[in-house]
Amino acid sequence: MSGESKRPENGPLSRAAFLSWLKDQANPKKFAGEYGGLLGLLTGSSTLLEPGKKWKYICTVEEAGKPRVVFTGTQPVYVIAAGTAVNAYRSRCPEDDGFVIWSEGRGGFHCPLCNTVYGPNGTAVRSGKVLEKWPCRVKDGRVYVLVQSS
Repeated sequence: MSGESKRPENGPLSRAAFLSWLKDQANPKKFAGEYGGLLGLLTGSSTLLEPGKKWKYICTVEEAGKPRVVFTGTQPVYVIAAGTAVNAYRSRCPEDDGFVIWSEGRGGFHCPLCNTVYGPNGTAVRSGKVLEKWPCRVKDGRVYVLVQSS
């Protein structure tokens, strides 16, 4: 059994010991593809559910109080705090793929090409269309967006 890692046979493993053992069993990319969903559920990490992606720090929750556009690689994304939730939206209009901008005067995101206004929740005021939502999470007062790994 050269090169094989042995799983301890005596009794149940702790979660940490099991994940450590499991991590050593296979090529990380192959492993994530085969077992990522299971591990994502066990660990609460969606990066295991979506191999090739990582959580990128964007700003603090306080900074998200004012809508801001950030670049996640080549993709511009808006991060905004709406009430107690923090959301991230692709900054492109689903109507015409125009770049949406935040407009205080209109109280939301505005597409200058089709003149559509989207509320802070990402939904168009008149048509009901929605901006593409990006996976976003808050941890220890910091906002992260799920992006493609480089």
